Amino acid sequence: MKTIKYKIYITTIFISLFTLFIPIQAQVIGFVGKQAVKQGAKSTLKQTAKQMAKGVARKNAITSATKILSKEAIQETTELTAKKVALEMVQTASTKSVKEIIESGAKKQIKKRITSKLVKESGEEVLENVIRKTTKEEVRNLAREGQKRIAFNASNKVYKTVLNEAAQKEAIEKTLNKRAAEEWLKYSGGKEAMNKLLLDDIAENPHLRKLFSNNPQLLESYCNMAGSNYRKDITMLRYVGENANKAREKLYSRSPKKRVWLSGNDLTYQDIPGANEARTIIRHKDTGEILGYQTGNAKDGYIIELAKGNNPLGDLYPMSNTTYRGTNFTSTTDRYGRIIKMRYFADKNVTKASRDKNHIGKIKYYKSDYDVLGNQKFRTGTYDDIAGHIQPDSWGGESNFLNIVPQNNAMNAKGLWKDSEMAGLRAAKKGGNVVREIILEYPDKATLRPSTMKVTQTLNGKIQKVKGQMMDGVVFKNEMVKIN
Repeated sequence: MKTIKYKIYITTIFISLFTLFIPIQAQVIGFVGKQAVKQGAKSTLKQTAKQMAKGVARKNAITSATKILSKEAIQETTELTAKKVALEMVQTASTKSVKEIIESGAKKQIKKRITSKLVKESGEEVLENVIRKTTKEEVRNLAREGQKRIAFNASNKVYKTVLNEAAQKEAIEKTLNKRAAEEWLKYSGGKEAMNKLLLDDIAENPHLRKLFSNNPQLLESYCNMAGSNYRKDITMLRYVGENANKAREKLYSRSPKKRVWLSGNDLTYQDIPGANEARTIIRHKDTGEILGYQTGNAKDGYIIELAKGNNPLGDLYPMSNTTYRGTNFTSTTDRYGRIIKMRYFADKNVTKASRDKNHIGKIKYYKSDYDVLGNQKFRTGTYDDIAGHIQPDSWGGESNFLNIVPQNNAMNAKGLWKDSEMAGLRAAKKGGNVVREIILEYPDKATLRPSTMKVTQTLNGKIQKVKGQMMDGVVFKNEMVKIN
């Protein structure tokens, strides 16, 4: 009887408070208006609700509630179910019945006896509504097993995600311009974790905001690099999103035959701890294959360790201020991505690398006809250049952007350049350890074709002598010979 009397008191209060806002339905206790839900979702639990939850005499609790102003009573009532109310408020602006509010709030605040009855009478419908509104399979499974409380808590996480995503989306729309915000949604899928990552990074480095607003396509690179701190490195973002693709866009309408070809945005980056410093794994996005490991930064320079030979990373336009380390070579670039130094070796295990004449011919053509920004230069004729290997293919030199430059035909094919290559190879096959270092110089800041190539070659640690010439810093002029 006391329980029934208590329920009658509560019902009377609810009906009195909400008569002005929403009609009464016969099968439920009453309705909470849209405004009440909004107010209640923002309020904190009032003293009356706390007293009821702690078991203070119902008479005192009801007397206290009666004295509270209408607005406060609404706040108290809805606060009992703030979580449920917030979920409903996000998903619809329509009003919800008090039976839904009481059911969810009763699970925490009202005695088990009352809770059981309320759940039996109206809770199943409420629970089903919650379950239908969540995509989490675990919630549905838990509910089927009868673990309603756990299911309710799990659904609660969903509502929080909805709230966070809505707030984050609004924040991103205010942070980026419209075009960039649309691109971001396309690449990130609107995921909460990705939104938070972007907002945090922009707060840390405000330059990213301008970068992405002016270059929305770089947001794809940012997403691919989400697992690494390189996502905040503007130089890396520009490389992956722009420079890495420019040669590919200029030269190829389709992939070269028998080659793996990729663009910068076919890569993903993930930081991993190391013994001395963290490294970043570079993977092929589609296959998951590890292509290399990267360390360093834009200021001090990057280092990329190639994980295998014939590496697709060598087919990309080289990164600026970077040292590439392969199985038998080390190659360094300048700020424009041009090879300025290459050091490689040969021993008795040296094997010849395969050649793709069509591919290396196009690399030569690109480096002859385009500048460091990928702009085609004005040409007045054809030059007697070949696609020259810095590291000869007989020494295992691969045919890629790291190793091919336009070279004067006569210099490359005969004379001391050719003789020294062959002398080193013969010595290596006899068991010697031969090291050849080449320093390349360029006539200006735009040209991709080197003007000079300085060679130092050692055999077992000593300068090698070839046809009476000590190979110690020998300068070869890579002259441009015009064909009439």
